[in-house]
Amino acid sequence: MSIGQSVSKHRFACVTAVCAIAAACGSFALGVGRSIWFDEGYTLIVESQPFARMMDLLKVDVHPPLYYLMLRMWISVFGSDVMALRAMS
Repeated sequence: MSIGQSVSKHRFACVTAVCAIAAACGSFALGVGRSIWFDEGYTLIVESQPFARMMDLLKVDVHPPLYYLMLRMWISVFGSDVMALRAMS
């Protein structure tokens, strides 16, 4: 590997890290001091149902159920406050 390739990979890694940090800060700023939005409220209502009822509700939803299943695991680890809910998305 030449020095130019090494510098290029290092620069790419730095730019990627800066972009990831900026995206995380922007996402965090969106949720600070804001109440829960309609779609987030609906998601919490669906997720809080027993599993069989949740699947019945999702039959008429346009989104695939995998998100709700992943969210159920996410909430069991991080809680259901607004920031935790938005962090998964």
